Amino acid sequence: MLSIKNPIYIENYGYTFNNPHDFSYLVAFYGSKDTSKSLFINGNTLDQYVGDAHVLLQSYQLKPATKEAYKPLYYESSVIIDDNKVKAYLYNYRDTLGKNIHQDYELIDSAVDSAKPSTLLTPDPRTNNNTGFSDMLDFWSGYSMSGLFHGNKW
Repeated sequence: MLSIKNPIYIENYGYTFNNPHDFSYLVAFYGSKDTSKSLFINGNTLDQYVGDAHVLLQSYQLKPATKEAYKPLYYESSVIIDDNKVKAYLYNYRDTLGKNIHQDYELIDSAVDSAKPSTLLTPDPRTNNNTGFSDMLDFWSGYSMSGLFHGNKW
C-alpha cells in the first residue's frame, strides 16, 4: 500500500479517479490537509482509513493515468474548462507545485478559473457611422420614457 499526500496529487502516483465525483467528496472531507496517514493506494483502489486503528471507511476505484490527460494537480474536468489553458497556467508555477497543499489548492482554483470562458459582455459593433442626431434622439427618448415609468408626469 502506498500512502498519498492529498487527493489533489493522485495523478502523480500514476492513477486517476474512475469517478471524478470521488475527488469532490475527498476534498470536502479532507480539504488541504495531509492525508498520508489515511489514504492509501492499494492496487486499483484508493482506500480511506479512519481512526488510530485504521478502520477501512471507503474504497474508491482508480484507473491508470494517461500521459495525454495527465494533470499535475487534479481537478474535475468540464466541457467549459479548457484543459490546455489549465496546463499552461500550471506550467508557469511548476517549481512550486507539491510544496504546500493549501497553496496548490489556491493555484488550481486560479488555473481553472482562468480557463473558463469570460463572462464579460462586449458591446455590439455599430452598424452605421452616423453618431450624431439619431444618438441624441435615442438618449432623450429613453430618458423621457424612464421618467414616465417612474411616475413622473410630463
